[in-house]
Amino acid sequence: MATSDQPIEEENLPNGTVLIAGGGPVGLLVATVLATYGVKSVLLERNKTTTKWPKMDLTNARSMEIFRRLGLADDLRKQGVPAHIPQPVLFSTGLPAERPLTKWLHPSVS
Repeated sequence: MATSDQPIEEENLPNGTVLIAGGGPVGLLVATVLATYGVKSVLLERNKTTTKWPKMDLTNARSMEIFRRLGLADDLRKQGVPAHIPQPVLFSTGLPAERPLTKWLHPSVS
């Protein structure tokens, strides 16, 4: 961050360059998609290192369609929960609750 005694650096990007604010899951995906189509981009991220906790823990089917088109789906699946494990979703009033209010029984991806 510039202070009053530091000059503000200015840089002009070439025409047609897309400026992406944030290097989270969406910003990184936008940069990847743009690069796939030959569009230049610059991504700005406020953090100097990765965060302690992931910003994304579940990936829906629509996102996987995009990752498949980019050639990323197979490698992403290798990083996630094994394909044979079911993915139920529980709705609860809290962790101490005796039982969930309801649940969705999602089968495994295989």
